[in-house]
Amino acid sequence: CIYAKVTYLFDNGGTVFFAIFMAIWATVFLEFWKRRRAVLTYDWDLIDWEDEEEELRPQFEAKYSQVERVNPITGKPEPFQPFPDKLSRLMVSVSGIFFMISLVLTAVFAVVVYRLVAMERFASFQWYFIKMYWQFATSGTGVCINFIIIMSLNVVYEKVAYLLTDLEHPRTDSEWENSFALKMFLFQFVNLNSSIFYIAFFLGRFAGRPG
Repeated sequence: CIYAKVTYLFDNGGTVFFAIFMAIWATVFLEFWKRRRAVLTYDWDLIDWEDEEEELRPQFEAKYSQVERVNPITGKPEPFQPFPDKLSRLMVSVSGIFFMISLVLTAVFAVVVYRLVAMERFASFQWYFIKMYWQFATSGTGVCINFIIIMSLNVVYEKVAYLLTDLEHPRTDSEWENSFALKMFLFQFVNLNSSIFYIAFFLGRFAGRPG
């Protein structure tokens, strides 16, 4: 059928060579980035830079100016975030991350339900063209909806991740950037790959006609 021919364009023997190329490209890209990073570190004279030398964030100092401890490196008193406060803020942040990830999974499930309903609707549509190519209509509208959901959640989660990171009150700018980057990585991984995992591990298990 036509659907099988179109599918063959993306699932054929050349896919193996493409996967090998991507693996080699990713490795080479990483090594060149390491070289670029080393050059930038040397140019900015940051080879001997220690994390302890980084200045505290103004927000951290303002929040915990009443709680101090002696820095073991410099020997000077500095603001300190108590462990219970840090743990409670971290738990709120983790809960927010899991909520957004569950929202992504719910959206994927909703798209699957839509495809099942649309499949039946398009197959019995009055217009001959849509009725003839109901598989393409179902897949096309499903892809468009999935794309809109992914892009919308990306925008929303970036703002949520920013707020959650600020809520944690990281000690330094590096800690803030690392925490924000971790949140974005976790969400982007789930948001961008959830549909792929569904196709790879679940779609083929449902009995039915090809496509």
